[in-house]
Amino acid sequence: MKIGVGGCSHSSYGFGDPWHKFMGQRYSAKIVESSSSGGGNEINVEKIKYIFDTEPDLDFFVLQLTEPSRFVFGMEDFNGINEKTDCVLINPTVFNGVKYYTAVSKRNDERLKTITYIHNLNN
Repeated sequence: MKIGVGGCSHSSYGFGDPWHKFMGQRYSAKIVESSSSGGGNEINVEKIKYIFDTEPDLDFFVLQLTEPSRFVFGMEDFNGINEKTDCVLINPTVFNGVKYYTAVSKRNDERLKTITYIHNLNN
């Protein structure tokens, strides 16, 4: 059996062994895992589409949704650091050649200034 999984940090190894490890053991299944710690549902949809396109023999897929207040959008690499942009299914900020930013309910202005090196937007 082959099961695809996806979700935010609760589907990652950020808090120890994730739930899908135990599901794989329980059902003797190969797990095709994806996660986006701190990411939103939009990046997970991209990863799910990639898994469906590359793993046509999946028997089942489980998606652990994250909170709806997270909003994800693609953005350019402002700081000149070329992150690896292949299809790493557990990277929360880069996937399949696109860099992503997840906006949350507060402090986005400070986070965006840091990653874009734009410190004086008001001047």
